[in-house]
Amino acid sequence: MKKIYLLLVIAVMSFTSCNEYLDLVPDDVTKIEDLFNTKTDALNALAKIYSYLPVIDDIHETPFLLGDEYVCGRADLDNASNRLIAQRIMRNLQSTGAPLLGIWSGTGGTGDSGEGKHYYVAMRHCDLVMEHVDRVHDMNETEKTEMKAQVSFLKAYYAFMLIKQYGPIVLPQYLDTDETDPEKLFPARVTIDESFDYVIDLMREAIPKLRVKVSIADYGQVDQTVAKSILARVLVFRASPFYNGNNDLYGTFRNIDGTHFFSQTYDREKWKDALDALDDAIKTCTDAGIKLYEYSKPAYYNYDTAFVAANPAKAQMYYNRRFVITDPWNTELIWGRSDFLGGKGSNDNRILPNACNIRLPDDPDYDGAGYSEKNNNMGCGQTMSASYQMLERYYTENGLPIGEDLTYADDEKYRIVTVPEINNPEYSKYNGLMQPGHKVVKLLLDRELRFYTDLIITGGYTRSHRYKIRTSMFRDTDGGLNTSNNQNDYFCTGIGIQKMVHPESSAGWGFIQVRYPCPYIRLADLYLMRAEARNEYVGPGPEVWEDVNIIRRRAGIREVQDVWADPQYAKTLNKHQDQIGMREIILQERAIELSFEGIHYWDIVRYKKAVTEFSQPITGWNVWGTTAEDFFMLLPIQYRRFPLSSYLWPISVDEMNINSSLKNNPGWQ
Repeated sequence: MKKIYLLLVIAVMSFTSCNEYLDLVPDDVTKIEDLFNTKTDALNALAKIYSYLPVIDDIHETPFLLGDEYVCGRADLDNASNRLIAQRIMRNLQSTGAPLLGIWSGTGGTGDSGEGKHYYVAMRHCDLVMEHVDRVHDMNETEKTEMKAQVSFLKAYYAFMLIKQYGPIVLPQYLDTDETDPEKLFPARVTIDESFDYVIDLMREAIPKLRVKVSIADYGQVDQTVAKSILARVLVFRASPFYNGNNDLYGTFRNIDGTHFFSQTYDREKWKDALDALDDAIKTCTDAGIKLYEYSKPAYYNYDTAFVAANPAKAQMYYNRRFVITDPWNTELIWGRSDFLGGKGSNDNRILPNACNIRLPDDPDYDGAGYSEKNNNMGCGQTMSASYQMLERYYTENGLPIGEDLTYADDEKYRIVTVPEINNPEYSKYNGLMQPGHKVVKLLLDRELRFYTDLIITGGYTRSHRYKIRTSMFRDTDGGLNTSNNQNDYFCTGIGIQKMVHPESSAGWGFIQVRYPCPYIRLADLYLMRAEARNEYVGPGPEVWEDVNIIRRRAGIREVQDVWADPQYAKTLNKHQDQIGMREIILQERAIELSFEGIHYWDIVRYKKAVTEFSQPITGWNVWGTTAEDFFMLLPIQYRRFPLSSYLWPISVDEMNINSSLKNNPGWQ
């Protein structure tokens, strides 16, 4: 009996992978059976399925570049269709010919012929493993059941990824007949609610059969902590305004039979489902030993001795944040990409941490001056910048947005000021964060600690290459545009990102690449999603505030209910007591805490704010400036446009030509 895949009618499917398992799917089932003789065969097949997970640490195919956090100014990279793909999407270069990051059909990827991740094929491979793993002779029933649960969850996860990008999907089903009804051979898309139901049911079925927590040897594999956390995320998406009763954007979006793809009525109870799932996920994670990260190494770096001595509590909080992503497999990580470098060489500057890393200055004051690292770009690209939007997004030291802090005059943020000298008592608050006597703008002073741990700013310090580097982005300085040596490799906004770089990663002759798994989800995300779900379902209150405060306390800023009720600081007094106001507080907290982790874009989409938020030009400082007065001038760096059609990816024209039952997304017909 021939198995006919509902979307792709094919006899042989061939795809590239690090292993050849499942690369060929012939008509002769006995050949497929031969791939499942031993446990090793089954594990290789499982690895093939995991290989479809998003490559989030490669700048050219990572979805982290969606949104307004990252920007790369390299024209030679940005103008190639298979480079900086997500950034091209934000520049409104999407098309129906070969959709970028087109996981529906595997188009718009980084391969030489534009191939990318194909999630319907991934789900087909999941079914093949599910069908044949029972034939493996040297696996016991417990191992087979657990492997099938992993595969079933991954199938659901790939379907969820399709929903995020495309909205309504075609359910991945099979027919078991030789003669197929043409209407079933070319299926239509189902509604958004049916799409979510398919994912949720499959995940819930898989969860009880998974291990609660995998051992260290299996980190990166799906267990109950992962599956419950991702299920909670799925339910948050389902409850969010974009997917829940979206009649303003998609009131006329119907299937070919006239059915509304999106429900036209908002269902508040979906937030209750999300809240219950988040409670369960957080309990499962914390019971399994997952907790918010705290730096607990025997000692701090030698270059921070004075910082630690002057303010040990602040130093502890600084290190907590500085290592929350880069300390491999730390206590907060729930699920990360175990193939750290996506198959690329460790010194390849397309790897996200390498692209973010600043080069070590060739300065006799640094112990490593003998390396002459200044212009050595091996494993150190210094090409991936942070946007000015990110510079403003972080709170003031009081834990309030810049525009909401009465002590932070918005009309003075561009005023040139000088950091106090080291012997000035006022310098103590900047010790370890800002260089004494450096000219900066007021915007860079008196900000929350995450501002200084996450960003590379002029007048600050960057902890990288095993040194505390005195950072300057002025033209012809080591960190800035150098017209004779690094005309392409510089931070185009004058703002860098150190959050994604381990402090010991080093370039040049002393090359060290500290590898770590880029996060798919971590515990802080769950706490903030639970605050969001409870706020949407029951409104603001102590439980909502506490989930946000768990994160704020680690960051060293005042608790929500204290600062927003303080008339000396809060412009919009008691904003936290209003549901809409608390929603804005939660979303900004998520934008800061989860910055550069691929979260903010989807939060903005979920609340239907992307057209406004992402149609603004990316701005930055004048990197040609040689003085503070010239440098701290705000300029447009890259123009972007996010039309209404960009909320949902296009289905490729080839797919539409094959299947006449498909209805494309609005704006892409």
